[in-house]
Parts: sequence; C-alpha cells; structure tokens
Amino acid sequence: MSSSFGDTHVSTLLEELCQRAGGIRPEEVDHFHRLVAVWQMLADLSFADLLLVTPIQDSPDGDMIVLAQTRPDSTQTLFPDDHVGTALVAENAQEARTALETGKPQRGAADGRGVLRVAVPVRVGDRIPAVLVREGMPFGGRRVSSLEEAYQQCAETLHRMIVEGVFPYPGMQEWGSPRVSDGLLQLAPSGLILFASPNATAAHRRLGVYTQLVGTNVSDLPGGKALSAALEGQVPLEAEVEMGGAVVSRRVVPFVVAGELLGGIVLVQDVTELRRRDRMLMYKDAVIREIHHRVKNNLQTIASLLRLQSRRLGSDEAREALEESVRRVSTIALVHETLSQASGDLVDFGEVLRGVVRMLQDGLGLDQRRIGCEVRGEVGELPAVVATPLSLVITELVQNAAEHAFEDREEGTISVGLERTNGTVRATVADDGIGLPDDFSWESGGLGLKIVSALVDHELKGSLEVEAGEGTRIHVRVPLPGYRET
Repeated sequence: MSSSFGDTHVSTLLEELCQRAGGIRPEEVDHFHRLVAVWQMLADLSFADLLLVTPIQDSPDGDMIVLAQTRPDSTQTLFPDDHVGTALVAENAQEARTALETGKPQRGAADGRGVLRVAVPVRVGDRIPAVLVREGMPFGGRRVSSLEEAYQQCAETLHRMIVEGVFPYPGMQEWGSPRVSDGLLQLAPSGLILFASPNATAAHRRLGVYTQLVGTNVSDLPGGKALSAALEGQVPLEAEVEMGGAVVSRRVVPFVVAGELLGGIVLVQDVTELRRRDRMLMYKDAVIREIHHRVKNNLQTIASLLRLQSRRLGSDEAREALEESVRRVSTIALVHETLSQASGDLVDFGEVLRGVVRMLQDGLGLDQRRIGCEVRGEVGELPAVVATPLSLVITELVQNAAEHAFEDREEGTISVGLERTNGTVRATVADDGIGLPDDFSWESGGLGLKIVSALVDHELKGSLEVEAGEGTRIHVRVPLPGYRET
C-alpha cells in the first residue's frame, strides 16, 4: 500500500483523491459527499467498517484507491489505522472489482480471522464510479438479538438503495452525521413500528408516550402525522417535537427499492439539553445586544447634552473643545450601535468607519470647504476592544488633518486606507496638505494627538509611523488579539 496523504479537511481531501483517481465526474463527487455525510449510520447498522473505493484510471493492474473511511460505533473497529488515500491492490480488491464491473453486490468468504467482506456498487446516474466495501465480523452462529436483527435488515435495504443510486437522498448532508445509537425506530410501509431501540423508547417517554411503541403506528406519536406523511411521500424529513419541556429530533429515511416503499427508519435523538443551551445562548446574545443599544442611547444623550452646553458658552475655545468631545462620544456610540445589531462581539469595521467619516464630514463642514474624505480597503470584522479605540484614533487623525493640513488652501483630500495581513490591521490616514512642521512630535501636539498616542501605545499595543513628503501619511499598525499565524 502507498502512504496516506495525511490529515486534510474531509471535503478537500475527497475531491483531491477523486482527481488523483481520474475519470470521476463532478456530479459523482457531489454524490460521494452526500454519502460520506451520512454513512456513519450505515456503519452502525452494519456493525462494520466502511471504505469508499474507486479505480485508479491509469493503473494497468486495476488497483483502487480509498476515498473515505468510517468506523462503527456499534462494535469494535477492524481498521485502527487510517487507510484514506492508500492504494488497494487488485489482488486484495477482487470483490470490489467484480461489483464495479457487474453492478451487483459481492460477498466474499470469511477470512482466517472470521472477517466477512461485502462490496456494494455505488451507482450515480448511469455509471458506477465507486464501491462501498463493508468489512465486519459475522455473529458466529450465536443467537442474534432483536436489535442486531433490525439493524442488519435496515442496513441491507439501504445497501440495495445505494446499488440503485437512490440513497442518500438529496439534502441529507445537511443532517450532520446521524447516529443510530441515539435511537432508532424501524417502520413497516404502513407506518407500523416494527422495532424500537431502548434509546428511542426513552426519548418518547420524555414526550409522555408510555405505551408500547412496537405495534403502534408512527402517526399516533406526538408530531407523528408529519413522519407518516414523509414515509408515504417517500421523502426524507428532519423535524423536532417539543412537549412538556422535552425536545426530540426525528429524522425519517424511507426505504424505496425498485420504486416500491418497503418501510423506513426514524432516527431519534433527545436534544432537550442542546436546545436549552441554544436558548440560553440566544437569550444571552439578546441581552448583550440590548446592553450595547442602551450604551449607544446613553452616549447619544451625553453628546446631546454637551452640544446644548456648547451653545451656551461665549468662549470660542471652550465651544470648540466641547464639539470635539461630542465627536469622540459619537464615534464610540457608532461602534455600540453596530454591536447592538450584530451577533457576538465583532463589528464590520469598514461599516463603522464609513459612518464615522460621514459624521466628520458633517461636523467639520468638509463638503463646504471642498475637502474630500474617503475610506479605501476593508479589514472585515474586528473585536470591539480593537474597533472602539481604533475608530477614535482615526477620528482624531482625520480631524487633525482637516484642521491643520489645508491652511491657506481652498480644497484638499483626506483618505483612510485599511489593510489586514497576518494578524495585523493597518490604517493609513493620508492628506495632500502642507505637511507637518519640522519640530513635530506626538508629545508637543494638541490633546487630539496625545489621545492618539495614548490609545495606540496603551490600548491597542500598536505603533505609529509618520511619513512626510507631499502632504502627510500616518500609519497605525495594530496587532489583533488572539491571532495565531498558521
């Protein structure tokens, strides 16, 4: 056998291996994805390990390659090693080769360990591009329990559907990985329950069903009309029912062979605790958003009070200082407004910054002064601990440029550039004004520049760089918290 490709994302690896094998159509790759998404159920029902194999197109000896592998939760695995990406030589793949050529399942003889291999052709449209190899230990002549018998019957029917190309159903990949051990009902074509696993019985006890499930029609269960309709309509269904504080998820898989309904299964899972945690998370998220909303409202109230106070002042200097405070408070309020509409503690920083620029254009009268101001680039979502101080820094830099860069000028341009690379956000505030004085320093500047220096150094743990020339460019580099370079 050749060596494995190593650990890669399942979806990417499956597509890569299909390309290596050659000759596999895109719709067949999609079918493989659907099968692999739900085949844990097949492994558990079969009490067997499953390998999805396909022929290597350029192999003169008819070798095959393992596209995917899964192990059963219902019994001990026979394959502790990972075989995905390895070659299955022709002499060890006789059943698989025959199943591929004939389109019929092939059952080999038990080997010296007592392992039985079954090869199930996987049909997609008019072709059989792969084979499902099932390897497991037979029950060795002992008495088979009702659970084992029901599981095996269901597995055999599903394998027949795979041969016909009707399983898995479209959309089943959205179910995640269904687990038989959570609970299973076996149904007759009429909807009569033929078998109920202990976990399925326990889940329905939580719904208040204390009668014997076996012999009951599935339509008589709580929410059972939808299950019955799905079975009769020969379509899969995923639905939840809630009663008395308990929540049970049920997934219907109809058995259809040669166009005939042969019954089906219902995979049952008690998801009461999962839904309780979901509701708690939703409640906490709503509370956090409400807090941000109220903080935003309070900040806007403070800004309004400061604005009213500035109108009563006779000193131009004092009025200007209050107006600057209003802009700072309004900038913080914009961040909280975005957080109040988002889920979690992340904000679209580009959206926030464009709102800040619009506010500055109005507050500083940039349009009347024919000073253009624009935002270029994107950095995506940023945590609030970065977005709030960084937006304040950019507010101060834009305001400083608007006040000092265009003295004796009738027009100008201010731009804010955003860039995100390797866990670092860079914001560049540039203008085409008169430039900085020769003796410029952050310490000797006004309150706004001192605020910028303090926020970048202490809050953001970043750096400032001034680039002089035609106009001024100030670069702010900020590391993102918790970033790990891969």
